[in-house]
Amino acid sequence: MLDFVIENKPNLPLTINGNASQNLTITFKPTKIGTRNAKLVLRNTDFNEQQFTFQISGEGLMSTSTNDSKLNVDQFQFTPNPFNQYLNLNFKLNSHELISCNIQDINGKLIKTPFTNKHFQAGNNLEIINTSTLAPGMYIIELISGITKYQFKLAKVF
Repeated sequence: MLDFVIENKPNLPLTINGNASQNLTITFKPTKIGTRNAKLVLRNTDFNEQQFTFQISGEGLMSTSTNDSKLNVDQFQFTPNPFNQYLNLNFKLNSHELISCNIQDINGKLIKTPFTNKHFQAGNNLEIINTSTLAPGMYIIELISGITKYQFKLAKVF
């Protein structure tokens, strides 16, 4: 299974006319704990252009608790990642639950608390988190339910 997935992959090779653009969305879906790296290379066939290379990195984290919980870490999905003005949190619960969310900088300093002890129903849930006040960089998103704590490392871009 791949850790980085190109969503809505265009047919390749792709031709883009002058003054046009093409968006690629790459989603990080870690399959293991630890750092994962990928490289995206865009080749330009114009006679005066070179290729563009982008390094992509993601960190797969795990729960900081071994407590048996109604939450399942495989059921959390953050989109987009990297994020900009908003971060969508999609998750599924087996039963209703109170959940809190903290956003920390990479050193663990609390930056923002989007919600505290918010009641979520059983089934699929979507929470949209406003991240417009966060500076670009790496963040730890912490979800807490009772004594169970999950942490995810995500990136904010301009």
